[in-house]
Amino acid sequence: MKSQIRCKIEHVFGCVENSMGGPEQEYIGRNRNATGIGLSNIAYNFLRYIQLIKLGRVPSMAKCA
Repeated sequence: MKSQIRCKIEHVFGCVENSMGGPEQEYIGRNRNATGIGLSNIAYNFLRYIQLIKLGRVPSMAKCA
């Protein structure tokens, strides 16, 4: 069970570390750190969503008029 969870999570941390410059948080205060981590998570989710669109696994939300 632990290995199944770990294999699903490790690629997220690998992407953040290698592609997004790492989880370096240099903020003072809990709220600012939480905000920085949240913004990193949003950026990862956008990158993953674009990747899934390119692979054809998720339909694009953009509508051309």
